[in-house]
Amino acid sequence: MREDFLTYLPNYFEKTDLFAVRIRVFSYEDKEAIEMGDLDLPALWIRGVFKYGFIYAPAKETCLLKDAIHKEYAFSVSAGAFAVNKKRWFELGGFDALYYPFYSEETDIAYRALKRGWKIYYEPRSIVFHRGEGFTITKARKSWYIHLIGERNRYFLVWKNVTDIGLFSKHILWLPLRLIANIFSVRFISFLAFFYALKWVPAISRARSKEKKESKLSDKQIFSFFKLK
Repeated sequence: MREDFLTYLPNYFEKTDLFAVRIRVFSYEDKEAIEMGDLDLPALWIRGVFKYGFIYAPAKETCLLKDAIHKEYAFSVSAGAFAVNKKRWFELGGFDALYYPFYSEETDIAYRALKRGWKIYYEPRSIVFHRGEGFTITKARKSWYIHLIGERNRYFLVWKNVTDIGLFSKHILWLPLRLIANIFSVRFISFLAFFYALKWVPAISRARSKEKKESKLSDKQIFSFFKLK
C-alpha cells in the first residue's frame, strides 16, 4: 500500500449518506505505472450493469474513470480494502454467510447499501496493491470448487437482491439459454452450479423478502445511475 492511503479517507465520514469508501486496489504489475502518476488506469467496480440476466462489473478495459458519469461514486467495494460506516455495516449484518466461503459477498453488501439510499464514495488517491487475484484462495482450494462457488454465488446475488419484476423476469428468461450454452461449451461446473444453488432457495427467499421490504431505491435506479457515458 502507499504510505498516504489513509490520508484521504477521514473527511468522507462527515457525509450523512456514507456507507463506505472504495479505494483503488491494483495488482503489483500496475505498481510502476501508479508510482509514475498514471491514475487513469482501469478502475474496477466503479459501475455495475444488469446484462444477460445477471449483475456484472464490466471488463476493466471498459472501466476507465474518465468514462464514468458519477466519478465520485462506486458501485461496489473490494472485499480486501475499503473503509466503512461501522453503524451501517452492523445494521446490514456484515458480509452474508450465504456466500461462504468466498466471492460476491462484497457486491452483495454494497448493493444492499445502495438500495437503502446510502452511497459508496470512490477515492482514487487512496491506493493499495494486491498480490495476485485470488492468491490465497487458489492456494487453498481446488480450481473446480472455486469455479463452482463463484458461479453459485452469482445466482445468489440476483435471487436475493434483484426485486424489480422486469429485471428478474429477464433473469428467468436467460436461464435456459445460459444452461444450454454451458453444456455445449463443456462448462459442466457452471451447469451444475445452478442446481447446487437451488439448495439454498429457502434461505435466499427469506433474505429476499427482507431486502424488498427495506429497500428505498429500485434496481433500475441503481443501474441507471452507474452507466458510463
